[in-house]
Parts: sequence; structure tokens; C-alpha cells
Amino acid sequence: MFYAPATAHDLRQGLSLVAPFQQAGFQVLLFSYRGSGDSEGNRLTFSYGARESVDIDATVRYLSETRGIQRIGAIGHSAGAVSIILSAARNQKINAIVAAAPYTTLEDIWQDNRPAVFPKVLYLQLQRLFQLRKGFSEKQVRPIDVIERISPRPILLIYGLADQRIPKLQASRLFKAAGLPKQIIWLPDISHAEVRSPGLDNLAPQMIRFFNDSFRETAVVN
Repeated sequence: MFYAPATAHDLRQGLSLVAPFQQAGFQVLLFSYRGSGDSEGNRLTFSYGARESVDIDATVRYLSETRGIQRIGAIGHSAGAVSIILSAARNQKINAIVAAAPYTTLEDIWQDNRPAVFPKVLYLQLQRLFQLRKGFSEKQVRPIDVIERISPRPILLIYGLADQRIPKLQASRLFKAAGLPKQIIWLPDISHAEVRSPGLDNLAPQMIRFFNDSFRETAVVN
């Protein structure tokens, strides 16, 4: 199992999940994206999942080709969850996914969080400049368009009902777009940041059951 951090976080964001998963018999890999934590690279090029999903591709190759691990589970929060979805849509070696508070598209999360006093035209112009400066396109960050490709591998989505960044309608649209098998957990009175902690920490036993069940079904199919 590996953990993909959210925006502005590195491998330390996954530390609290290591003990319960190791106690359950899982090997756990934590990593930092390029330019994050102690990883090499430009620290100003975070792309909300575009390049980060490529880092996840590399993580999966390391686990499968270098370490010889055949059943790989992934957990991510926010942009980390989006990065996992983008990677898993093109990478069959990710066998089961827990995606906590992923957004549908970069356009949606930007528009849903646009200050009411900020003119939409100017806001769109700033978004374009941001993408040019960062060297990626919002068209690369549209998990809602590719999440169905993960099927028939299982995905578990987790959202907070008090999440002000990702409204329930956006979460419901992504869940609807996902193929089977899929599950969703709604956490009452939990904000976007709290989905990660205490949310995922409290859900560790459920996530462990999810991965065990998923890997057992994968073994039967294989």
C-alpha cells in the first residue's frame, strides 16, 4: 500500500497510517512528489495531479518491478486522490483505491471556490496564467472523465459533509461516473482537511477491510 499526499504536503502526511496498516500485515510506502519534501525538483511546479500522477506511475513501477509486489493498494487525499485516479486509469497495476476528497476537475474546484466578489472573466485569466507558469493544462486534470476506466478494480471514495472546498454535488458526480465495484463514505461534520485527519485515521480499520477484500477478490480472479 502507498499513500499520496495532498497539495503542499509531503510523505509526512501519511505517517499516521503506517502503524495500523503494518500491524494488519501490509507493507507501506510513503513518498514525496518531485520538488516536495526531500525529493529533487522545482518546488514551484505543483500541478494538482497532472505531473503528480506521473510520480505515482513511477511509484507503482518501483513497487511492482523493483520490489516484486503484485497486489498494490493506494490511498490519497485531495490532489493526492486525484493523482491516484489519473494514474490508475492508465495503470492496471494499482489494484484497489481509496480516494479521499478528490475533485471532479480542476475547473470545477477553482470555480466552486471562486470568491463571489472576484469577476469570473478575470478569474479565468488568472487561471490561464497560472497554468502557463506551472507548465500544465487543466485538461490534464479531469478525473471525472477517466475514473470509469478503473473498473473492475474497486474504488472507495470518502468525503466530508462539511467540506467547503468540494461540495456534495461535485462528490456525487464523481461517484456516479465511477464504474463498479465502488463505495462511498460520507463523514458528517468533517471539513476538507479533516477528511485526512482525523477522518482517514479513524477509518483505518474499514480501509484495511476494503483492501483485504479487494485483494482476496483479485487473487480469485487471477
